[in-house]
Amino acid sequence: MTDIDVEKLQAFIRQQLPEARDLALSELRKLGSGGLSREHYSFDLSWRDGSGEERGLVLILIRSGERPGQTDRGQEYRLMRALAGSALPVPEAYWCDESGDWFSRPFIVMQRVGGAVTPPFQVAYPEAPALRQQLASEFIDVLADLHCLDWRALGLEELGVPAGEPADYARGALLLLEESLASSGTEAQSPVIPSALAWLRAHTPRSQRLSLCHGDYKPDNVLHEEGRILAIVDWERAHIADPMLDLAYVCVPHLLVGELAQGLAPAAELVERYAARTGFEVEPTTLAFWKLHLLLQTLLYFHCLGIAARSANPDAPSPFQGLVDRLLHLSEQELAAR
Repeated sequence: MTDIDVEKLQAFIRQQLPEARDLALSELRKLGSGGLSREHYSFDLSWRDGSGEERGLVLILIRSGERPGQTDRGQEYRLMRALAGSALPVPEAYWCDESGDWFSRPFIVMQRVGGAVTPPFQVAYPEAPALRQQLASEFIDVLADLHCLDWRALGLEELGVPAGEPADYARGALLLLEESLASSGTEAQSPVIPSALAWLRAHTPRSQRLSLCHGDYKPDNVLHEEGRILAIVDWERAHIADPMLDLAYVCVPHLLVGELAQGLAPAAELVERYAARTGFEVEPTTLAFWKLHLLLQTLLYFHCLGIAARSANPDAPSPFQGLVDRLLHLSEQELAAR
C-alpha cells in the first residue's frame, strides 16, 4: 500500500510527457519503512512516443518527509540535472514538483539504479577483499573528481557561495559551530567540548579552495555491484565548501569499522589516493581540524535530538545519550592524539 495515488501520479507524468500515448504506470510501491526525512517509492513507466515506438523507464519518486526544515527538493533536482553532463555517476533526474501541490510535499522523479549499498558500520564485501579494494578505489576517485569540478561553470551558485574570502571558510564554520554549541547548551555537557573548541581555534586552517561537496559521502549513499560504482545518491546536503571537510567525513572516527574508514580501507590509503588524484595538498592538521569539527557537529545534532525527545517525554532518559557519550569519548581521543 502507498499514499501516492497511481492515477494522480499518471496525471503528473502526462503533463511532463504531453506527446506520450498509452501511458501506463505499474509496480508502484513504497521502499523501506519510510521516515520523517525522505520517502521513496519505486514504479515502472511505459508509453508510446509520437512515432509509435514503445518507451519505458524504471523510476523512483523521492518525496520530502514530514520533518520541518527539509532540504530543497528543487535545488537537489537542479543539481542532479547540472551533474548529468559530467563524468560523475549520478542518476538521471527527470521531473520535480517543487510546490508540493501534487502529493502534499515536494518530490523528485528520477532514474532507479540497480545494485546495492553497504549498510552503515559494516565492512564492504567482507568475504571478497579484492572487490572491497575496487570499491574503495572508485569511492575515493569519485569524491576527488567531484571536488575538481568547476561548480561555477555548472551554474551551482544556487547552493550558496560562502561569504567572505575562501581562505576564511574554516574560521566561519568554526564560529557557527561555537555559537550553536553554546546556544543549545551542548557545550556545557562536558569539559571535553571547550577543550576541543580551544584546539580548533588554535589550529584553524586557511582553506585553499572551495569545491562542490556531497555533504553525506558514505557507502550507504553509493550504489554498487561487483565492486563497481553504479551511482551516487542522496545529494540533498550538497553544498559549496572546503573539500577537506568532505574528505574528513570519509575518515571520521565514529564511522570507522575496525581499522577501515567507512568499512572500505585504512584512512591513510584513501587520503593518499585522493591527494594523488586531485593534486591537492592534504595537510594532516587540516584533516584533524575537520575531523574534530565533524565530531562536535554530530554531537550537537544528537544532543539536540535528545532535547526534543525529552520535551515530548520529560521523564524518559534521552535515547541518544549513548551516542553523545561515544562522540565525547572519540573527541577526547582525537585531542589526546594531537
